[in-house]
Amino acid sequence: MLGTAFAVAAILTLSIICFLKQRVFHGAIGLLVIPIAIYGAARIGKPRSPWARRFYGERRPHKQAKAEQRFRPDRRTELLKEHVRDAIGGVTGEEYEARLTQRDSGTDTAPRQH
Repeated sequence: MLGTAFAVAAILTLSIICFLKQRVFHGAIGLLVIPIAIYGAARIGKPRSPWARRFYGERRPHKQAKAEQRFRPDRRTELLKEHVRDAIGGVTGEEYEARLTQRDSGTDTAPRQH
């Protein structure tokens, strides 16, 4: 009984660390698959996460720089997440208008014949 309680506490602790590092996928899946929680807790946190604000920044500037480099906004995974979010929830009106303007400036303005 005590061993089970310790195991549950350890799994929850690892998953909470993942959530504090804003590694939501690792934290959620880690509740069921323990090696994922261990992996997520051992990895570096995202630069604006509560974990990074507490343990990086001025205290460890090299880790803050490493986190900012790893999680830069132009990463492929960030772009993929943005496309998925746009597909599900749509884009803002301003962004939609900007995309229309960009598309129209690159194409012919003559009406299409069907």
